[in-house]
Amino acid sequence: MMGNRMAGVSDDQPGERAERQRRARKAWTIGAVAAVGMAAGFAMGWRDADNLFSGTSEGWPPAMAIAIAASYLLAIVVGGIVLARQTDEVELMGQYKAIAAGGLAYVVVYPLWFVLWMGNLAPEPMHAALFALFWLTLVAAFLFYRYR
Repeated sequence: MMGNRMAGVSDDQPGERAERQRRARKAWTIGAVAAVGMAAGFAMGWRDADNLFSGTSEGWPPAMAIAIAASYLLAIVVGGIVLARQTDEVELMGQYKAIAAGGLAYVVVYPLWFVLWMGNLAPEPMHAALFALFWLTLVAAFLFYRYR
């Protein structure tokens, strides 16, 4: 007996199933790393919501700082390794280019800002702004190389 097939629709081939599983693993990895970041952000906001970026904070407890630093390092290293295993060569090249673009933004902006600050022509470089610049450039470059 012949199967019920529609024109233009393929059967569920092993390669298609493997691709769906790869994409699901990739989505779970990204979600797990994002959850770690959200937990750290929630902890920071809970502790210093009113004066996090004002410079008047009395600091964090050492255990909290160590936990946030360790969770960030763990998420970046382990998440990066797991994600690299789920990424094909074309995607990986786009990611390398995005990382290079983010690094370039930091390497260009920070020394210029520092030199202008030393000459009393600009305010002291803001570390949070430089961190945000790196990540925003990274995301923008990733989206550019992904969807160009």
